[in-house]
Amino acid sequence: MLKISFPVSLMVSALALAFPSVSSAQGSADLAANFAANTLENTAQSTQKSLDTQKKELPKATAVVTPAQTTAQTKATDNQTQKVQVKGNREYDARRFDTASKIVVTQEEIARFGDTEITDVLKRLPSVSVVGGAIRMRGLGAGYTQVLLNGEPSPPGFSIESLAPDLIERIEIVRSASAEFSAQAVAGTINIILKRSISMTQRQFKLGYFQRGDLPSGLYSSFQLSDKVEQFSYSVPLNLNVGRFNNPDNQSLTRKTDSQGELTQLRTNSSANDNRNRSVSSAPRLNWTLDNEDILSFNAFINFNENEGSNRGKTNSLAGVAYRFPTEDYDTTNESQSWNNNFSWTHKLGDSAKLELRAGTHYWHSKSTGRSVGRDVNETALFDRHVDTESFNRGWTHSGKYNAPFIEDHTISAGWELASRWQSSNNLTRGTTAMNEVISPINLQEDVEFKIARTSLYAQDEWTLDKQLSVYLGLRWESITMDGRGNSLDNVHNRSAVLSPIFQTLYKIPDHPNQQIRFALSRTYKGVNSWDLVHRRYYSTNNSATSPDGLANPNLQPELATGFDLGYEHFVDGGGVFSANFFLRRISGITLNRLFQQDNLWVSMPVNGGHAQTKGLELEAKFPMRLWMEHAPALDFRMNAAMNHSTIDTVPGPNNRLDSQVPVRANVGLDYKPDALPLTVGAGFAFQNAGLVRISANQVNYGRVNRSLETYALWKFDTMSNLRLSMNNVIRQTAYSESEYTDEQGSTLRQNYNPSKLNVRLNYEMRF
Repeated sequence: MLKISFPVSLMVSALALAFPSVSSAQGSADLAANFAANTLENTAQSTQKSLDTQKKELPKATAVVTPAQTTAQTKATDNQTQKVQVKGNREYDARRFDTASKIVVTQEEIARFGDTEITDVLKRLPSVSVVGGAIRMRGLGAGYTQVLLNGEPSPPGFSIESLAPDLIERIEIVRSASAEFSAQAVAGTINIILKRSISMTQRQFKLGYFQRGDLPSGLYSSFQLSDKVEQFSYSVPLNLNVGRFNNPDNQSLTRKTDSQGELTQLRTNSSANDNRNRSVSSAPRLNWTLDNEDILSFNAFINFNENEGSNRGKTNSLAGVAYRFPTEDYDTTNESQSWNNNFSWTHKLGDSAKLELRAGTHYWHSKSTGRSVGRDVNETALFDRHVDTESFNRGWTHSGKYNAPFIEDHTISAGWELASRWQSSNNLTRGTTAMNEVISPINLQEDVEFKIARTSLYAQDEWTLDKQLSVYLGLRWESITMDGRGNSLDNVHNRSAVLSPIFQTLYKIPDHPNQQIRFALSRTYKGVNSWDLVHRRYYSTNNSATSPDGLANPNLQPELATGFDLGYEHFVDGGGVFSANFFLRRISGITLNRLFQQDNLWVSMPVNGGHAQTKGLELEAKFPMRLWMEHAPALDFRMNAAMNHSTIDTVPGPNNRLDSQVPVRANVGLDYKPDALPLTVGAGFAFQNAGLVRISANQVNYGRVNRSLETYALWKFDTMSNLRLSMNNVIRQTAYSESEYTDEQGSTLRQNYNPSKLNVRLNYEMRF
């Protein structure tokens, strides 16, 4: 008999909320209040029957009785001894018991599809979407979504694509702000924790093959050695990746019309690119437990990467003036090395107090070359531009945290963070170049360097009032100062400081400890990207309103956001959960790209202007089917969905969405494990909407709805080895996008078509 009537009814009710019609902060607050009231009423009226049979879950131990055991106990005679299996809950469930909201994704979930890229893992997680390789929460991208590595901002120059999933212990999704982390989290925080726990000797080897389309694409291998000797433990992983990726048939179309709608230019462009990549990465960790129970730790992340790319584009002029460079070749090479290390010391004080100190350094070096050649219809080179770039990034970090349980039922902590980094870039452009089809010689040396200092102080208190109610109070102050200069730029000095109060509460519904309500109120901000403050001018070969030059703005200031989150969570035995979360953010000082003409060239520059509001509803459900139906197949169901909406008051509507926000996304998956076979199979379907986005009064972008399907099969030979086959992008939907600029002189429309390919991965994993 099914017992999911209440969670399903809650999901349906949540989906029916007309949140797009809420156009003000007061309307959103009324919606949130109604949502909370309806949740409490439904809880009291609709869940009594389904919860009468559930046992109260304790954080230390839980009595788990399987359906088979229940049947056996019913048939047992009075003199037979009933056997009940008791399992200790060794892992603390942070999502269920922490006052500050947090979703924890385990290594088992990370490894399910055998991914070799972390972005493939993230796109399945609640609240997270990936657009063009950019990671987004609540549909909002870089700057709004904070990505941390071991609780700290990822080092400059660090590429998340270089982080192999095998190196990750868990991923934490923090929807609201936390004083312990940086407040640069308007949409939320993704905290990636590298593997650190070492309890016994472990040796693990993995060999993988992956293919995109019809051609072999590369090999992936990893090895990890871990051991513990008395009070010393270590873990040394090593990952190697060799790949080749090509896209032979990208297509685009550019169409221009005059003020009367008459066609003045029509061009098509086809391009093919071929990229090769080689990388080696490792994240070693050492731990010492001293006699006084102090803990010393050292961990590092090391990465070496090389890639080569070639691209050839051909332009065909169907109407209007023929393009002078119908064939363009662009070849690149890049080598980069990065080293990030961190030392930590945990010292236990009296009365259960604890002091944690951390210090680290980072180093990143990149050297790249690029060559652009424009050719005429006879393949004769008309311009030949060479660009050599070398970049350095060095810095240090220091942080401390003091936990002091001075008052009963309070967990009080305070801390600080200091960081400084220096970055430089040397760029030499030589040969001949073309701007608006005019060829000219060029020999230009451009040097840019800047220093960024960051200081943060915070304090927080998690207060347990009683069994039903706990409160989290936090306050964080952050200051960022940047000084930059360049041989062709004016000196830049930019400073900003933000004070962020944070309030969160967790309320467990009386007599129903499996159900709880969360509320959070916080002030967050989007920091200024250093690239937007100081960089050399970017020149577009074919300058137009849809392909402008780029300028920096040294006067940019952070975007400030105030918002709240309201959530409902229903946990069930066996790891199931149903949740609904509503969020609202009001943002001031929005950064927009201002498009204008300068010296007869189109130029884009970021500026602060206007206010924005974003809100949305997020749903999640996952449970084993046998939890509800005794004789159901061994199926595990998982689903998460999100609906987002935003507006900017300085951009005319409709579709004046913030940061090209993803309006709708959904993931649905099933995992099946036959009782008689050491086999697990699963599939996941993802849907992501896009649609029209108005960038300004004159600019509109459009993206096509994206649908993707992925599957996997895992065969366990024994407890120490297995074989995993996975496929993603089974549907192979062509990506389509367009951008249009319209003014009194006419319009320019650019359409892009990017065919996709089936990706296949085969991994063999062995522990010994």
